Amino acid sequence: MTGNRRVSRFFETHSEEQVRRMAALVRTLAEREIAPPEIAPSAGWQMGKPASDEGQDLRAQLWDALKDFPETCFPIRLPWLEGAVLEFRHANETGRQLYVNRSFDPNDFAVLSQFLKPGATFVDVGANTGVYSVYAAKKVGPAGHVFAFEPSRREAASLTRNADLNRLTNLRCLQMAVGAADGTATLSVAEEEFDGHNSLGGLALQRVFPNIRYTVDGENFHWSSFTGRLTQLALGQVSQLELLIYSDAAFDFMLEDIQLRPPGVAIGPWLRMDAHEKAAEIPHLVKSDFAGAATCIFGDAKLKNFNGALRISSTSGGGVAFRWEMGPSVSTLVNVIGSPVAENAFEQYTVDVVPLDALLLKPGTPKVDVLKIDVEGFEIEVLEGARKLISEQRPLILIEVANELLEAKNSSAATIAHFLHENGYVLFDAAIGKPRLVDLMGEHSSNVFAVPEALLDQMLKLGGLKRSALTAGLETTQ
Repeated sequence: MTGNRRVSRFFETHSEEQVRRMAALVRTLAEREIAPPEIAPSAGWQMGKPASDEGQDLRAQLWDALKDFPETCFPIRLPWLEGAVLEFRHANETGRQLYVNRSFDPNDFAVLSQFLKPGATFVDVGANTGVYSVYAAKKVGPAGHVFAFEPSRREAASLTRNADLNRLTNLRCLQMAVGAADGTATLSVAEEEFDGHNSLGGLALQRVFPNIRYTVDGENFHWSSFTGRLTQLALGQVSQLELLIYSDAAFDFMLEDIQLRPPGVAIGPWLRMDAHEKAAEIPHLVKSDFAGAATCIFGDAKLKNFNGALRISSTSGGGVAFRWEMGPSVSTLVNVIGSPVAENAFEQYTVDVVPLDALLLKPGTPKVDVLKIDVEGFEIEVLEGARKLISEQRPLILIEVANELLEAKNSSAATIAHFLHENGYVLFDAAIGKPRLVDLMGEHSSNVFAVPEALLDQMLKLGGLKRSALTAGLETTQ
């Protein structure tokens, strides 16, 4: 779009001070002009999924401008649900999602809104900066209660700040971790941009390999997975070669080199560019010239130098294309050398761990109506420490169930399903935009609503389901 090109040229052709002033203006516009996030349910919603309006690409560029000048542009305040605002003290995935994509878990919030009533009590385990806690505090009102557990000092400070900004006297932040028993644990704190991945027992960031797609004629495409730091592709005799390193989801990858063998088999760049691509230059400090390829990027992919390697990153899907003209009479072998960015914690420190049963079953503590759990793979530990609370108070439970994160912590979706079924809960998710029955025995990576008998008819009605669906295992609509 024309606006995107104008913004790009401005950042490339003006002085740092001019760009800094532009970034400050962008911050002002972001705070004053951006509309509240979209709250309509969206089938198949995913973090980073593009918004429906045409301004998303421009907002993505403006967010990158904010990131380049953190001392000028942060903290930044963005509109949130129920008339609230959320302050972000640094550029992170959640802030980007709200600003660029203008939505956050809309399906889950649509369902949750039907159960959070004035005077209710909401418990948020893994509250981060308060996306759920601030919303819940607004919904339950002054007569209600929100207990938000967040062990990270940095995120707990942001959560407290957001409670103060929104004058939420009913939101109590407890800077501690929740688990199966009293004790202590080591908290790994991620870099600011990935602050939603803080975790006990090592970071919850996933080392994600992107995909490799290649073609030798521009028509017949082939795919290969990375086999480790070195991946080899035997191509035979070819006259042209296109190789894409990409993903439909977020990834962060260090590409050290693409070697074409024998040396000299590439005779020059293949100057072709698809409609959704834009030409890209390899940063001058990157050690490899990738055999002189023509290079294009697509999606929201970014190219940077990192210690001489080409760092390819994407927050919501994209990649880079390399293209060569080849010597047609020579059999070609391609070596792709690289690996995902390592999971290094920004800092680590000891935090207190407490079971919910020990804190929330004390005399005078209000009954819990809704319990939300998002602790990057330690969900079963939280459930184990809340057995009595769950048995006696029967709250609605919203819990993250992500196979990869659970397996990294020696747990599984099946373990969570067994615990919840054993306690008489029926499981739903809202991935299609409304509640549906869900089976956790297979692959799963989303939030799940665990529903007690007292709330079952209400959840079924929201999903357009009959009671017969529970025994048939089918989503039978009314």
